[in-house]
Amino acid sequence: MNEKHLLDRHSYTNTASNAGSPQRVTVDARQIDRVATWTNAYGNPSYVYHMKDGTTHYLVDDYGAMNGINARLIRVRRRKDMFNV
Repeated sequence: MNEKHLLDRHSYTNTASNAGSPQRVTVDARQIDRVATWTNAYGNPSYVYHMKDGTTHYLVDDYGAMNGINARLIRVRRRKDMFNV
């Protein structure tokens, strides 16, 4: 069984808050509809995976978030806009 499409990430699921610790999730890269990204003033990227089933995964300061993903990438100017694309 080929499982190259399964990705392990740490994310905040279905929330725009980054309070507390992110949870480890396994994401099927084939189910990602689009990805929004924002970079803070220090140059650290954050990403939101918008899944085909409506779930969102918020990844904070994750430089490898796009590894293994072939989905539309949308760059936004404000952090809050990542959740509304």
